[in-house]
Amino acid sequence: MAHLIRVSAESNHYFLAERIAEALHNDDNLVLQAIGVKAVYQAVKASATAHNNLQPERSFCLLAEFVDVDIEGDIRTAIRFILRMHPNDAV
Repeated sequence: MAHLIRVSAESNHYFLAERIAEALHNDDNLVLQAIGVKAVYQAVKASATAHNNLQPERSFCLLAEFVDVDIEGDIRTAIRFILRMHPNDAV
């Protein structure tokens, strides 16, 4: 099961990038979930920063999907980013 991190508009993308790199360095799959434009932007910035920090030893792919999330009875659409490690020769 992949670890889920909920990203908000106020998330620090540098701190988030460190968490991403740490989890993926241990070969774990990771899922980022964001609701709203600013939260999605923080998730994308953190993913790009983590990717740069892991290079050249490691690399990962990122898949995005829409999901419906129930927040206190209110259904909201979130974007989930699924991050998975892969060997550098597959880049």
